[in-house]
Amino acid sequence: MSDVEGSPAIDALRAGLRQITAAVTRAEYLAEQADVDGEPGLAGVLRGMAERNRGLAQGLYALLAEETDTADAHPGTDDLSGRLPIEAAMYESLADEIRGHARPDLAAWMDKLAAAQHDHLRQLDEARHWVEGEA
Repeated sequence: MSDVEGSPAIDALRAGLRQITAAVTRAEYLAEQADVDGEPGLAGVLRGMAERNRGLAQGLYALLAEETDTADAHPGTDDLSGRLPIEAAMYESLADEIRGHARPDLAAWMDKLAAAQHDHLRQLDEARHWVEGEA
């Protein structure tokens, strides 16, 4: 692990990771739309872009994990367990904000994201307890 945890360099890696993962989702969505529109050639190009970006994101995540000492499964899941409640709270806050603008339909999506983070945390905790019970 390097001594750059919390530094602008680590913040930049995290920002890059957020951007590349968003690019994967965007390309996958557009590929589906291209298929619906009867453009399989375009859909194939977009899926190729998504796959390449997914590989780049995994490489970037591996670098970030190594730099922040979360490269092993246990520290990595500890880090994830700490982040999931924060992400859920963020989505809940966004849902409340959106509801304040009289858009309950859009707020429902943020509620779904928050619920998914809570469910992911529950599943992760159950899996970790199962593994710890075997040790």
